[in-house]
Amino acid sequence: MENIHIIEALINCAAHCRNCAYLSLKEENVNELQEAITNTLICAEICEYASELPACTESEMRYLLKECKTSCKKCAKECEKLEYDYFKKCAAACEKCIDVCNIHLVEMEIN
Repeated sequence: MENIHIIEALINCAAHCRNCAYLSLKEENVNELQEAITNTLICAEICEYASELPACTESEMRYLLKECKTSCKKCAKECEKLEYDYFKKCAAACEKCIDVCNIHLVEMEIN
C-alpha cells in the first residue's frame, strides 16, 4: 500500500474527529458529551501527527500507526454509543483508519 492511502485515511479520520468535536459543542447536552469530545480531539491530534509519515523512520512509523489504531479504537467505541449522525460518521472514519493502519503494518512486516 502506498503511503498516500494511509495519509489520506489519517487526514480523513482527523477531519471527521475534529468536526465531531466542534458539532458536539453546539449540543444542549454538551456536558454529557465531554468524554466523546475529549476522545475525538485526542484521536484527531494523533492522526494528524501520524499523517507526517514521510518524515519518519520505519520504527517511528510503526509506533505512530499503532498509537493511531489504539486512539481510533477508543474513539470509534465511544462514538458508536451516541445517536448523532456526525458521531456515526466519525466512528466509520475511525474504523476505516484502523483497517488501513492494519494493512500498512502488515505490509511493513512483510518487507
